[in-house]
Amino acid sequence: MITVTITLYPDGCVKEVSAAGHAGYAKKGGDIVCAGVTTLLRSAAKVLYGNENVTVSGIAPAEGILRFGVSDIPGSEFLWVKGITDVLIQGLSDLCSEFPDKMRIEIKE
Repeated sequence: MITVTITLYPDGCVKEVSAAGHAGYAKKGGDIVCAGVTTLLRSAAKVLYGNENVTVSGIAPAEGILRFGVSDIPGSEFLWVKGITDVLIQGLSDLCSEFPDKMRIEIKE
């Protein structure tokens, strides 16, 4: 099972994301649940990291583990970060609804 925890700032923007585990839906290379979760998480992290006005740090210490955090969001970037946060949560929530026995998501506010 994949467990994703997203911690939000009071304004609803992403503060921290941690993900661990494997879905076990199919063999390595064919697991659509792992692929979906990985794509959403990596894309969000890379897009956030690519904005020089937003401070992002992260680590992927082993296969099946990813953590990243956003420690500074200037007011001018709030709506942009909030949009990324909303897409990430919606995408992961949709996967969780479709495959509830393969992943879970926890949102901490």
